[in-house]
Amino acid sequence: MFDKYFISLLVFALLVILSFDIFDRPNIYSAVLTLLYTICIIPMLSVYAFVSFVTIDEIFYPTIFWIILLLFFVVKQKNSNKLRSIVKIPTLKPASEGILCICIFGSLICWAWAGFPLLFSFSDSTAQRIALRANSMPTILGYVFMLLGGVIVPYLFARFLNEKKIFYSILTFISGFLLFSINGMKTWIFLYLFVIALFILCDLLKNNIKLICFNIIIGLMILLVFCVVVYYKFGVIDFLSQFGRIFCIPNGIGFRSITFFKNNEVLLLRESILRHLFDTPYPGGSDFFIDYGANRTLTSARSNNGLWGDAFRNFGFIGMLIYPFLIGWVLDKIRISIDSLNLKFQIFVMFLMIWNSVNISFFTWLLTGGVMVVYLLNGFFAKEDFKYRKKGVYNDTKRE
Repeated sequence: MFDKYFISLLVFALLVILSFDIFDRPNIYSAVLTLLYTICIIPMLSVYAFVSFVTIDEIFYPTIFWIILLLFFVVKQKNSNKLRSIVKIPTLKPASEGILCICIFGSLICWAWAGFPLLFSFSDSTAQRIALRANSMPTILGYVFMLLGGVIVPYLFARFLNEKKIFYSILTFISGFLLFSINGMKTWIFLYLFVIALFILCDLLKNNIKLICFNIIIGLMILLVFCVVVYYKFGVIDFLSQFGRIFCIPNGIGFRSITFFKNNEVLLLRESILRHLFDTPYPGGSDFFIDYGANRTLTSARSNNGLWGDAFRNFGFIGMLIYPFLIGWVLDKIRISIDSLNLKFQIFVMFLMIWNSVNISFFTWLLTGGVMVVYLLNGFFAKEDFKYRKKGVYNDTKRE
């Protein structure tokens, strides 16, 4: 076990050395790397060091993945000239009112389908999610529901709050609460709290990006200690379990994916975009087999995963070489699409993209995980963004 502690520290030191130049610069890349380290890299190394089922050699694969992705950002950061969008997207006028009305209407339809639930306790969230699974939504409505709750409504809340459209912000928060009440997804509520905390932090620190990144890390550490204290003092596990769900479980699933697919046939996207053309080699789907192996009984727990876990399960070691370029390219295109907006909104959008990439496969992330939707929304709001830049709403006072 001590060997894994030592190796995890060596890997951490290596990755920090590779990306130190980015951390030392006051730009959005520094914030992106802070998010990647906080949400992905440090939890991965912690799971490797402290979880017994992870074998000592399995750190090699995600290390290769992160080295390539970090080097990609190092190169991009040195050549970060503004580029044109991939596709010219028509702007909408008025974008705020039109998109807000569509989202409120969609939220109300989902809420009505679910029977108008109102969920005020986190303790009831699991029961609500089980009830939703028992009465599964129609496919199209399910896609709309997940996009609204996990991407579009939080994005609009951040945008309206950024533009100081308080009434619109309240409407989007109410829509978000109704969507949360349908399936009890606590991480959706967390997004609104993160937006508020991030915007206050940016204003207090006058957009000093180094201090912002430092305080994001310190804030999460304090929040974790608070959740541990609440659990030990009051027996309330809801908050602590969310930390495990966000930071530990995805990495544990990633390592289990490596363990399983080292000795079994990789998927080659047969459970992703090619699932309608080719059958999976695992009846019922490999997600159910990850924990116990392909020759065991199916379990009820699904092991879906993103980033390096998804890369390995689809293409093995080759995936660790290809996916970092794809993910880095996508994140950089999103960055370019919001490059003219102010720092706090840029940080939230990049956070939303990284946050959603952790638990879902790459192509799901592109299509229904928010990448395409956010890219389109950035284009739809282009005229309004230009108007607010002229008024000085998007001006950053300091980035150093």
